[in-house]
Amino acid sequence: MLKKFKAKALYQATNRVRTVTIIAKSEAEVVLQLKQFGYSEPFEITEELPEPATSAQIEYARALQIEKPANPTKDDLSALIGKKKDNDGEPNPGLVEFAIEKGLSFSKYIGKKALYNFVFHSLSKEDRIAFFAFSVYRWLSEDRHGNLESHKHSVVFYDFAREQLNNDSFIKSLDKYAGEDLRFFGTLRFADGNETYGGSTNTIAYKTCADFIHARFGTLKTKTATIGTQSGKNAPEKKGCIGVLLALVILTCLLTSLV
Repeated sequence: MLKKFKAKALYQATNRVRTVTIIAKSEAEVVLQLKQFGYSEPFEITEELPEPATSAQIEYARALQIEKPANPTKDDLSALIGKKKDNDGEPNPGLVEFAIEKGLSFSKYIGKKALYNFVFHSLSKEDRIAFFAFSVYRWLSEDRHGNLESHKHSVVFYDFAREQLNNDSFIKSLDKYAGEDLRFFGTLRFADGNETYGGSTNTIAYKTCADFIHARFGTLKTKTATIGTQSGKNAPEKKGCIGVLLALVILTCLLTSLV
């Protein structure tokens, strides 16, 4: 995981000493970043230790029956509490890798919905568009590779993002999404009639991405997401509790694979 460092060094462009905050994996990586940013040695680098969990957090976590890690930080317990309250799961390792590569700092206990939200709203405009297009592609193609940066079609999504940067209607539409909406799109239906909702498929942003993806990759078809039931005259009869239970199991497996 990434750490927060304070670094004091001479900034060559102004010939003045500056103190800057850098998010990195190690002190050695901080040194590399300082040199890239135009700072000269000697460097004074100190790691900023995270704040410890508060007594109120500890009590609340205990009330929620959360297993407290040893020496929890404030961010750790906040993540665990949020995961418990939202019934959140574990994030895709690819998404974790992507977030770290983007220089984002977060608790290792963060949930998948929470990380999607954090990543999506922390990205630059160009990165957000590319990440959204990548998410639509993953949904339509069922490609489970989770790291946009290392994906074989990464350049395609960033090219699309640059085309949309000045498209105000697209950006306005994109701004309506939360990060967690990007885990899947449309409606997933249970056999018992209950439904769960992902990102809308009726927006300018989604339709523009979907049209681009269909045109670019050619073989993808419109995705449908009905779990355990079908519509129309050929719909199967409900099989009671067993059918519902089977649908729940299938849905859980599907949602796990989507992130």
